[in-house]
Amino acid sequence: MWPYARPVIEGEPAEGAGVPTPPGLVVAIDGPAGSGKSTVAGMTARRLGLAHLDTGAMYRVVAARALERGVAPEDADALAAIAEGLDIDFSPKGMIVDGHPAGPEIRSPAVDRIVSAVSSHRTVREALVRVQRALMARGGIVAEGRDIGTVVCPEAPVKVFLIASIQERARRRARDLGSAGHPVNLDTLRGQIEDRDHLDSTRVHSPLVPAPDAVVIDTTGKTPEEVVEEIAALAAEASPSAIEPAARARSALVAVVGRANVGKSTLVNRLVGRRAAIEHPEPGVTRDRQAYEVEWTGRRFGLVDTGGWEPRAKGLAAKVLAQAERAAHEADLILMVVDAQTGAVEDDLVVARKLRRADVPVLLVANKVDSAAHEAELGALERLGLGPALPVSASHGRGSGDLLDVIIANIPEPSGEAAIGPEELAIAIVGRPNVGKSSLFNRLVGADRSIVHDMPGTTRDTVDVVATMGDRVYRFIDTAGMRRRAKGAQGPEYYGLVRSLRAIDAAHVVVHLIDANEGPTDQDQRIAKRIVEAGRAGIVVVNKWDLVPGEAADDVAAWVRDQMRFISWSSLIRTSALTGRGVKRILPAIEGAHASWEQRVPTAALNTWLRETLEHVPLGQTRRARPTKIRYVTQSGVRPPTFVFFASGQVTASGLRGLENRLRARFGFEGTPLRLHVRVAGRGRR
Repeated sequence: MWPYARPVIEGEPAEGAGVPTPPGLVVAIDGPAGSGKSTVAGMTARRLGLAHLDTGAMYRVVAARALERGVAPEDADALAAIAEGLDIDFSPKGMIVDGHPAGPEIRSPAVDRIVSAVSSHRTVREALVRVQRALMARGGIVAEGRDIGTVVCPEAPVKVFLIASIQERARRRARDLGSAGHPVNLDTLRGQIEDRDHLDSTRVHSPLVPAPDAVVIDTTGKTPEEVVEEIAALAAEASPSAIEPAARARSALVAVVGRANVGKSTLVNRLVGRRAAIEHPEPGVTRDRQAYEVEWTGRRFGLVDTGGWEPRAKGLAAKVLAQAERAAHEADLILMVVDAQTGAVEDDLVVARKLRRADVPVLLVANKVDSAAHEAELGALERLGLGPALPVSASHGRGSGDLLDVIIANIPEPSGEAAIGPEELAIAIVGRPNVGKSSLFNRLVGADRSIVHDMPGTTRDTVDVVATMGDRVYRFIDTAGMRRRAKGAQGPEYYGLVRSLRAIDAAHVVVHLIDANEGPTDQDQRIAKRIVEAGRAGIVVVNKWDLVPGEAADDVAAWVRDQMRFISWSSLIRTSALTGRGVKRILPAIEGAHASWEQRVPTAALNTWLRETLEHVPLGQTRRARPTKIRYVTQSGVRPPTFVFFASGQVTASGLRGLENRLRARFGFEGTPLRLHVRVAGRGRR
């Protein structure tokens, strides 16, 4: 249902289809108990054709799962694990949990008896908030609760805070209880509501306080339909105008093809002007097709490197061939590279025969022409039927400028005005060899873009694919498996490892893939360390979850969490790239991690938090054995969020951990590392 969870059955019109709502619209509805949130949210979702997120029902799902598994309502850790592992989606008929509709079991008397105890655990609330944020990152959703617009999704474009008089709320509660056959006393109900309001007013994030930019709607004396119409009008105002985006200039694509080891990657590096593609004397080093940007005489074009073209290839080599053929099919110009020193061999003839039927121009490039004496041999290449060969020496640069001139003369002009588009969100997929990175990568981008094979180490270079989903442009970077430390790698593996490390540094969000059967290894911990050191947002994806027995699922998830505890701030997603299970949760988690990575907290809010926090976090002592005091805190940067604390003395490591934990508890920051610095009066930073 990605990218937007719009619960509309094919062939069936959505209710309220005439209301112009943006596909990524998020409506956050808050308010105290009895203000009409659930009723209004459900009706609003149907009115706008959006999904309905009932956060109260999520706690009931956790309670129902706890009863099924024999988990005590006092076991906070086990309950949090249940909450963390929920796979929630939507349909026109309601919430889908772990592939099945949430049925009447979540409203059973047994659930009623324990749901309050379940929801009282901080760890359960935090886990469900993470799930809620991931769901709301999809867009196309109406969410109701008690802190949706202030904690869960403060960036929601439409925020509504419903209120009602005590008498109205008591009457509504009486109607609900009366329909369920319970005795009703209005005075008692009014007293219970007042007591609950008093308790809520003491919470850090009081559900009685609307977000500053929320629209307050008093539902007293109004029908639900009237309230829904007011919200629908707000949604219409939040809709972006339907303006066609400016046409982007499309750069021409030039595909470099040829049999293995004729110097294609060396030629690509020469034309690009840097060591972009991996070069190595071992045949078949390039497997996936790679695209690089080249500029020459004011013109730009994409240069696509491909794997060796082996016409009789089988197995992995056949997949390499398929990638090369696809690159040639998508190109505006094809360069067929041959080895001038060996001349045209049988495989060259087969490739040339296929290229003669291409719908785009084909240039024959004779590589390894290191001197004028070698040019006399080029006439023999005319039997390939592709015209005169263009002589170059990729290693020495001979003839590369002339080749670029010919390329520019044979590629089409840019198709349209260049337009400034949204910033690409760069996502690197990293992990050890053979954990399913390429399969997951292909599943995410929706095409067989990266070669998938059961031989470890298939991908040796990074592969970039730019995909537009909704109004977001993603750049996915598939990487080579990081098998060992850099000093233990050799040849192409070494260069692939270096490129993978660079991919982490260049990414906004890193997807760290772990094999569910093998679990985290020392190498996984080194990868995670690199993510932290690079200051990148990240999520942990445990792949091949379809192979984990159901009774062991919770234990495996807990084991992974424990082994990767030093990046406990990352989401943990269980997937099967083979079947697609859980994959739909990855992009919302990426969006949530990226939002946290760029989140900036106002200084006033930070210092309000600091005053409340210092009572609970021991910081250490000054040089004069006095307790350290922090006078002020400010956020000095983002990507990742960085904070500077101005203190009277040093802060202990445990004190910094306490500050970080409470920062996350108050402001979120799921999916991103935090940088905390202490500036002592008269000294520098720690």
